[in-house]
Amino acid sequence: MKHPNPFLLLFPFAASIFITSCAVPEVPRREPFREAEFAWAGHSGNGAVEGRAFTELKNGEIWYSNNDVVTFFPVNAYTTEGIRRLYENGENIGYADDRAGPYLRGIRTDSQGYFSLHGLPPGEYYVGTTIDYSYWYWNDDGTKNTVKKFQYIYATITVRNGQTTHINSWNQGAAKLRGWPY
Repeated sequence: MKHPNPFLLLFPFAASIFITSCAVPEVPRREPFREAEFAWAGHSGNGAVEGRAFTELKNGEIWYSNNDVVTFFPVNAYTTEGIRRLYENGENIGYADDRAGPYLRGIRTDSQGYFSLHGLPPGEYYVGTTIDYSYWYWNDDGTKNTVKKFQYIYATITVRNGQTTHINSWNQGAAKLRGWPY
């Protein structure tokens, strides 16, 4: 079973997948949704972003995204609360406002974690996804055991018209997704 992209959790159409399956009690959002803070992201532009989604484990091993959605959403007080509380602190914040959905952009990585998105309006964005670094091993009795692990990653970028922004490093949030299902 594929795990949900936690960056989509800031938005209602994906929030129900995570929140209803999470054992951690939901806490209310503090920051109100202000549509005016999102409005600029609803326009088109000619900025582009390219990158490779990956995480580096404590042992130095690098795992790349494999056909996962990379999500782009505008930086503002509402989305910053989501990043800080959910992805950095691991809090189970409440559902996002339905009005945020139209300002979300996303693209799927290839099997090596590469992605490219064009037509973005200029501005600051959070860009994020999860990296699946699940693995399996054989037990002494010959049965196979699978360990499901996922890591939040995100970056903060500035997009400018006519330019391509390259993402070369990622913040590996302190909060980690537990194995699926939770």
